[in-house]
Amino acid sequence: MRLGVVFELKSLGFWGVGRESFEADAVTCRQKLPTGVEVLGIRGAYVKGLLRNKAYLIAPLLEKVKALSSPVSTTCYTKKTCGRCAVCKVFGYSGSALSPLAVSDFYSVKAENTQEIYRIELEKALLTKPELFEKPPIVYVTRVKIHDLSQRAAEGGLYTYEHVSPGALFYGEIRLREKLLDKISYSEACLLVLLSLASLKYFYAGRRTRIYPSIVGYEPSELMKHDLIKIILDKLKR
Repeated sequence: MRLGVVFELKSLGFWGVGRESFEADAVTCRQKLPTGVEVLGIRGAYVKGLLRNKAYLIAPLLEKVKALSSPVSTTCYTKKTCGRCAVCKVFGYSGSALSPLAVSDFYSVKAENTQEIYRIELEKALLTKPELFEKPPIVYVTRVKIHDLSQRAAEGGLYTYEHVSPGALFYGEIRLREKLLDKISYSEACLLVLLSLASLKYFYAGRRTRIYPSIVGYEPSELMKHDLIKIILDKLKR
């Protein structure tokens, strides 16, 4: 399965790194394209972690309605994976070989170009079409830490965050490699990934960051033959 995914910011966005310059104490993540163009980005590993955390919530519900036949573990979590549950079978686990699920980095893009990037595939677009990407507006927000006892500004408690403006779009791709799946059906794995993606709209996806996930393309087309998967794909279409 290949998904072309778009995240639309619904609030100030922040996926920060430590101080890299003097503009702010915490700056948003930047990505330099192979052509040298700098855009804003979200690390694929971070997005995969978000999806995995939601999968832990969704898998027991799917099992309850008999939409998931693979075992579900209530003791497995990101920092202590069991290697046996449905989530581990899809997302990988500590000490495992190549994970069936791969999530690319996400890059800030122009709204009208998302379909074109999906058509030519992200890796090729990064190499040959830098004009399809853009650097959205950034705002600086200053905050003050209040001392609990005195209720006054704490010493050294003035700091600045660099945020991405609402409405910015980020494009990335999610791939589920069927040949790497073991003891879980392909359709069930696709269902778990899609529901995890759809659920991101109900949770923070960064530091107080709200996003709206959607897809601009998917393959193979045979996914639509599964009723539950078809419903989710229709809901996610941009």
